[in-house]
Amino acid sequence: MSNLYDNYEKKGAKEKAAAWRRQEKYYDDFVDLLQRLRYSYSAQNPPQLEAEHKTCTELIKLRSQLDGPESTTTLNEIRHLVVCLRRLKRFEEAIEMQDQLIEARKATIGKANEITLGNMSYLAKIYEEITDWPKAIEASRELYLARRNMDPDSPKTITQASHIAALYVKLEKWDLVIDLRKYEADEWRRIEGADSQNALIALRSLVDGFESTQRYTEARQSMDEIIKAQLRIFGPSHADTLEAQRIKARICRKAGDFDEAQQVLDQVLSTRSQFPAKDATRCFALASLGGVYMARGRLPRAIELFREAWIEGETVQGGEHQVILAHLAMAIARDCDATQRWKDAEDAVDKALMVGRAQQTSPALLKQIGECEKLLSEVRRKRGDIES
Repeated sequence: MSNLYDNYEKKGAKEKAAAWRRQEKYYDDFVDLLQRLRYSYSAQNPPQLEAEHKTCTELIKLRSQLDGPESTTTLNEIRHLVVCLRRLKRFEEAIEMQDQLIEARKATIGKANEITLGNMSYLAKIYEEITDWPKAIEASRELYLARRNMDPDSPKTITQASHIAALYVKLEKWDLVIDLRKYEADEWRRIEGADSQNALIALRSLVDGFESTQRYTEARQSMDEIIKAQLRIFGPSHADTLEAQRIKARICRKAGDFDEAQQVLDQVLSTRSQFPAKDATRCFALASLGGVYMARGRLPRAIELFREAWIEGETVQGGEHQVILAHLAMAIARDCDATQRWKDAEDAVDKALMVGRAQQTSPALLKQIGECEKLLSEVRRKRGDIES
């Protein structure tokens, strides 16, 4: 509208120019009013969200008329509308609008711009919210390639690769996860050094990939690298060093190397005994050692360790403490099963299942539930055979 005002001014049409100036001020005032109204809708309840959606739509129309459909102000209002649609759970509309917004950003300010990249990131988040993992990966890969073209050594580029790896975990595409984790660890080592926190975090994520695919030799080698770095950085008694050793012991147990697992855990408990206060490190180490004894079939000793871990774990909150209780119940159940105390075994398994089902957020508990249900079926079958 300012262009129209200038044209009338040049032609000497003072009255028409003044009229357009008044009209422009009216639109500006109205836009300001709508913006204030939009910002007033801060609650999440549907009526206010619908009102915000209507206001955003009006603002986009006005901004398009005043400043043009691809102006910065118009595109900013479209961004607000997408956020509103996402909060309203109208995901298809949000995705469609966000796609249009990204294309407009590319056309006006280019792909290699943080604002454009931020819009691309938001599209990926919408796909993640609706658990459309293939689309989320596709959007995240496009964002990663754009960042790599801008600056391959930027922390944001490496972090984006890490995020794609986390999405591949959702689809259990472990080969791709491992490849990306290796790239991430190598890049952090190159840029920040082998002992950097980012490099160690990436290496720890790589261990998870190896462990999930039962590549225990490579997992142990990576954990040894982490432990050596943490010994250099923190020393032998730091909680991070002891936790890394405990994870190595878990991997050794899964690989069937019970002697190595027990030796590592004994070392962790010996180091931790220098500090009398209860904490999560000792609790989890005791539970891990109980797991080693249970895997060896030495159930009475496993039960003792799980009980001690449960008592020690008074300072531990949430699902991990419940995992220990479930393991304790399972060890008791297996001991009762081995000694043909069927009723006691059934009761213990029922307790383990009750604990597991109450805290299903933990992957360890979900696995435990499956083992419990299998054991319960075996116990009931044996008990039924004996009674009949």
